[in-house]
Amino acid sequence: MRWLADTNVVLRWAVVADPLHELVREAVVALRDRGGEICVCPQIITEVHAVATRPRAANGLGMSCSQARSLGQAIEATFPLLPDIPDIHTHWSNLISAYEVVGRQVFDVRLVALMRSYGVTHLLTRDSSHFVRFGEITAVTPEQVPSIRAGSRH
Repeated sequence: MRWLADTNVVLRWAVVADPLHELVREAVVALRDRGGEICVCPQIITEVHAVATRPRAANGLGMSCSQARSLGQAIEATFPLLPDIPDIHTHWSNLISAYEVVGRQVFDVRLVALMRSYGVTHLLTRDSSHFVRFGEITAVTPEQVPSIRAGSRH
């Protein structure tokens, strides 16, 4: 089964000093052990770069551009990349209309649109509540990975 990893998971996987690094690492390993393929997309890499280069005082990592690019390359080397395709925009446009999406939620909806385009139904995220309204998406937190049962929704 193919999974999309959200930015908040990928960053915790990549930053060893993060207090949740080990939890996320164990979740990724557990999913892979069950035959899961954990993927990322260009939006995730873009968001990682934004957080990585944002000052620590503004909830970022305070990295230089080259450090952030190296981080992004490490992520791309570890997680298969689902490239942007034209179909994503069509799904995104339909979703924002159907769900009346506003503000920052448009970024989460774009992930759902990408997932729809690729037939990905599972998302590994720290913020599963952001995806509850999309019935076709099973959003799972790293804490829930050990309790995942085939066919259950979280």
